[in-house]
Amino acid sequence: MTNSVQEFMQSYRAAWERRDLDEIVTMYGLPMLALQADGSRHCLHDEAECRQFFGAALDRYAATGFEAAELVVDDVIAAGRKVVLVAATWTLKREPGIVLMSARFTYNVRDGGDGWKIYASTPHEA
Repeated sequence: MTNSVQEFMQSYRAAWERRDLDEIVTMYGLPMLALQADGSRHCLHDEAECRQFFGAALDRYAATGFEAAELVVDDVIAAGRKVVLVAATWTLKREPGIVLMSARFTYNVRDGGDGWKIYASTPHEA
């Protein structure tokens, strides 16, 4: 299970790096909950809400000059036969390797029979 989760998370990272909104949206199970560092929470009920929310995030990152993303999976914790918690550290960079952002997130990820999907994301302190 851990290897397939790792592969899924690296595919997720690559989709962000390519700014592939279509692919990013397919990686979420809906409805999904996105908690933000400012305490706000967003429940995305359908594809249109998911596309709008993550499209805005991509636009914000693009405005910073974001060019590369690194994602290190720090821990994968089984929460059931088909559910895991994934703690990961994101680093977004701009050429030539300037760090724009580094943040830790925990993702609730579930295999619903059609592959892994993210159902919740929460930023947190290291």
